[in-house]
Amino acid sequence: MINDDKGGTLGNVYNQDCPLFDPGKICFRMLRNTDHRSYNDRKTLAQNVSVVWEDWEPYKPGEGDIWHALEEKGGAYPIRNNDFVITACITTRDHLWPVPYVYNNYHFVQTHHANLDMKIAYPTERKFFADVLLGNSKPHRLMFFELMKENNMLDKNIVNLFNVYRSDFLDTFQNDVQKMIDNNPNTDYPNTTLLLKGKFISQHISAPIMENSWISVVGETIDDNDIFFVTEKTAKPLMAGRPFIMLGGVNYLKHLRNLGFKTFAPVIDESYDDVLDYHERVKTAFESFKKLSEQDPKEILSKLTPVLEHNRRMMYDKHKLTQSARRFLDDLHTSYAYDPKSNH
Repeated sequence: MINDDKGGTLGNVYNQDCPLFDPGKICFRMLRNTDHRSYNDRKTLAQNVSVVWEDWEPYKPGEGDIWHALEEKGGAYPIRNNDFVITACITTRDHLWPVPYVYNNYHFVQTHHANLDMKIAYPTERKFFADVLLGNSKPHRLMFFELMKENNMLDKNIVNLFNVYRSDFLDTFQNDVQKMIDNNPNTDYPNTTLLLKGKFISQHISAPIMENSWISVVGETIDDNDIFFVTEKTAKPLMAGRPFIMLGGVNYLKHLRNLGFKTFAPVIDESYDDVLDYHERVKTAFESFKKLSEQDPKEILSKLTPVLEHNRRMMYDKHKLTQSARRFLDDLHTSYAYDPKSNH
């Protein structure tokens, strides 16, 4: 992959079957620096070279990255008319992309790579009903936590809301993932993008948590109704073969089904996915969670076994995860193929 970015843009789509692109005509770069302080630039590139920019954070065409205020932090927006984009989100404003684009979920691919060799046991007895690993405090996560607290559900689940609440169970084991989270140097807003074996710590499945609970509550990064942006928070229970309650924007579950995954209705009430107002959506999701917690978790998993196995197969099959981006890049290759007879 002679013209790939060090972040592995081509490697996020292909395995060893990657076609060779002409480095004199096209190259592959990450759109932003990992610290969110600036866009990457094209200073080292020839003027006429096209770039396929891959982004791994939410971005609204026409507005930019309003969550990290990237436009205000410096760095010129690098995309030009002869470029292409691989985006990690689907938005209601995608028609405003100035260049051809394709969706490819960076975080799902990285979670796939991080956990291919992960061994998880599936014991018939488990101490807790769910893992509710909410991470840094955000309104939709905090609201769900408060509803759990009001309903005396904290002790029955594995809960972690940074700097607010932490289940004692998380102190009963020490694996590499938990060590890095616990020893995080940024105590006010812990950084989950620290690297473990070349992947973000947040992309690694923690086996003790999965082996001691039955389902997950996914507190996704944002809950904006105009943008579908799912990360390792969703990818991990999919790969571990677990059902989950989703805290995100409207129709997040519908989008997952459009990508080829299966969700959990009618075993789990997913009516919350259609609720437009985020306050009401969180409340409805909590009611679904509460109703679920009153059922036998073994029966829940038994009913959902075909769905869970389907999702596991999807997550273990990189070709399926990246099929849209593969088609997009395969089409580009017809115009940008490497010619060994050239001087490049």
